[in-house]
Formats: sequence, C-alpha cells, structure tokens
Amino acid sequence: ITNLGVFPFLTIPIFLKSSKIIYWVSYFILILIFSSFYSTIVLNPKDIAQELQKMAVSIPGVRPGLATTFYLKQVMQRVTLFGAIILAILVTLPNIIEGILNISSFNGLGTTSLLILVGVVLDISREMKSIILSNIYNERFD
Repeated sequence: ITNLGVFPFLTIPIFLKSSKIIYWVSYFILILIFSSFYSTIVLNPKDIAQELQKMAVSIPGVRPGLATTFYLKQVMQRVTLFGAIILAILVTLPNIIEGILNISSFNGLGTTSLLILVGVVLDISREMKSIILSNIYNERFD
C-alpha cells in the first residue's frame, strides 16, 4: 500500500512525517493556551490590587485601584506569555532534536530533566551573583 486511498497523491511516509509536525505544533500551541488559562485562573489582578491597597503598598508610577489592576493584568500577560513560550520550547526541544538528528531517544534527557536543569542553572546563577555582590560590598566597607 503506497497511498491512503483517500488522497492518492499522499504517500504514507510523507503523511507520517507531516503528522509528527502537526502533532508537535499543536502540542506547542496547547501548552501556550493552557499555561495562560492556568495563570488567569490562579492569579486574579483585581484581588492582588486589593491586597496591595489593604497593605498600603503601591507600585511606583501606578495609581492605586483600577490603574493598578490594569497594570498588573498587563504585566501578568507578558510574563505568562514569556513563561509559556519558554515552557513550550523546553517541552518540545528534545523531540525536535530527536527528529533532526534521527536519534531514537536521548536516554534520560526528557522534559522533566530539562526543567530541573534550567532550575538548577538559574539557582546557581543567583547564588553566584549574590556572592559576587556580597564580596564587592565587603571590599568597599571593610
């Protein structure tokens, strides 16, 4: 069988290759959608603005109340989009590399290990910055 019968010009290997691409693109898009959906459910800018107002805290350059709510909504949309894109890239990256290099498996390099790796690298970089800053502070004031 060289075609699917429905589309005689489509052979099975081409269809399988395109179905993988369609799968990973849809997977990427679904991660973006569900990440933004989750953040809108969990983080409510109106509640956060009210809590800030109760604590007598304001964001510099933004008036308390409705302006703070709009500002927080805008910032959360940006941060959520950036985080969702990074998450979607981390999830699909091993599979894209497998497809490009024609490797069957990375033997342990999956999405979870990439997320852990990124978290550890970010934590180490923060620790290094704090050590460097504390050394600079100690040199200036000792």
